[in-house]
Amino acid sequence: MNTLGYDFKDSWITLHGLSFALRLGTTENIYAPDGAKISVLRDTDRISYRASGLQWAGGQKAAEGEMALSVSYDGKGTFTVTGHAEHTAQRGRSLVLLVRGLRLQTLIGDSENMPVTEVSKFRHSQAFSWPGRTATMPLVFMNCGTAPEAFALSRDKQVRRKVFAAHYDHILREPVLVLSHQEDARVNTRRLELPPWEIGRGVARAEAVKRRFDDLEKNFGMKPFEKHPERQWLSDLKAVVNLHGVHWTGHVYRTYFQQAEALRKVCEILPGKHILAFLPAWEGPYYHQSPEMRPSEELGGAGGLKALVKTAHDLGARIIPMLDGPNLADEAFLQRHGLMDARLKSPEGDPRIQNWVDWNGDLLYEKMGWLVNFGHPGFNRKMVEITTDLISAYGFDGIFLDGAIRWENCPDYSPYEGMRDWARAVQKRFPDALLMGEDGYDLLWNEFGLFATFMQPLGLENAMLRYTRQSWYLAYPAPGGSGGIHEQAWYSATADGKMKEYIIPTVSIVGDTLEKHFDELKAQLQEAAKWELKTR
Repeated sequence: MNTLGYDFKDSWITLHGLSFALRLGTTENIYAPDGAKISVLRDTDRISYRASGLQWAGGQKAAEGEMALSVSYDGKGTFTVTGHAEHTAQRGRSLVLLVRGLRLQTLIGDSENMPVTEVSKFRHSQAFSWPGRTATMPLVFMNCGTAPEAFALSRDKQVRRKVFAAHYDHILREPVLVLSHQEDARVNTRRLELPPWEIGRGVARAEAVKRRFDDLEKNFGMKPFEKHPERQWLSDLKAVVNLHGVHWTGHVYRTYFQQAEALRKVCEILPGKHILAFLPAWEGPYYHQSPEMRPSEELGGAGGLKALVKTAHDLGARIIPMLDGPNLADEAFLQRHGLMDARLKSPEGDPRIQNWVDWNGDLLYEKMGWLVNFGHPGFNRKMVEITTDLISAYGFDGIFLDGAIRWENCPDYSPYEGMRDWARAVQKRFPDALLMGEDGYDLLWNEFGLFATFMQPLGLENAMLRYTRQSWYLAYPAPGGSGGIHEQAWYSATADGKMKEYIIPTVSIVGDTLEKHFDELKAQLQEAAKWELKTR
């Protein structure tokens, strides 16, 4: 975030030691209420104002519009804030709530393994954005030094971006919490309503998280894990086995025949009912064929892939392939099917390129294609068709969807709504199929039975485990240290960190694992055999 190098002259209202101000962001500028046109109402546990005009540029300029802000206190530590604002001539984009009096030191945006962000006099904090990797729930906790821990939670009933940050205000000489609510980019309106924000002090973490659970289940129909009968077999899992196929540069790790050989070795140590085999880069060179993926002739073709699936089932294991999802669609595919409009777009309508990885080590990113929006109706139908064909043709037990977490405040279609609709369409055709995703914000925990996630476990207070399960990320190294087809080939952390008791163990097998590192593989599997999930 940027901070303003002058006094913006916000209008602050104070209740029980906390002060609040509201700003309106439009597509052109940022506004505060006109202090000369504001009226304030006060009560013991409530304060509000209404302003019949707006000001900007630190009060140097005025604009036509209105703004209202209301704060109430429940007597038990929680403040509830609502409001609205309108510029009479400009399209509304965001409502930014500012909070003083919390004595902020750090913000905690997600799991306990997630780095906190410090509130310093010398630099602003990291911004945590929901839906996304940095905030999988619209909730943050705040360390306030010797004062009680605080939290901020959005009680919005819709899926709209929320961003959390803080900075030290050098004019006010204290830290300020910044809470941004962004309107759905599909909505063109001048008047914005502020969904309720709750800011609490001295409230137990579990209570704050429970409020989000209540919203997820009441407003979005989410169900706890125990109420998903199709997921209960996951309780028997002891290990996810990553069987690496072909690197982006064409290096073959293991053919289908060799993967089947590896799976047989694994099941000699750990019975198949405890194993989920996962196939990354099964279609040939990783990320070269997307999303219309077919078996690689180099790895053994359709016959070899069917034989691998049969081997897994004969051993009592389950097996799923990776399907490139929101992370990538190549341009040829989009052109061929008339789906160029399915590219994921910024709020301003700019398509998002998939080019953030230097796959071949030449220190330049490769443009492989485009990030895509599952909310596009034509693309969604095509992805349901591709998923259906893969499961039907090869007998897979489900699908791993790459980049499931991808979300943007798109001006055309909702990525969340599209992901939900795709998942439910696949589940309708295959009620027992496992949908596994790479990363996921809270609303996706209802649609996917399992996630492979880098930061673990997802959600404050391990919240994701109420709805779904998690395994270690694909980058978790194979015995010997190689990350296989993953771009973090040698530098990923192992599973020796904290939180292991919450996360299904992962074992990776690359080209030399059986031949050079079998003892280490065996030790990992024997350790996995002892694993039991700790849900809280």
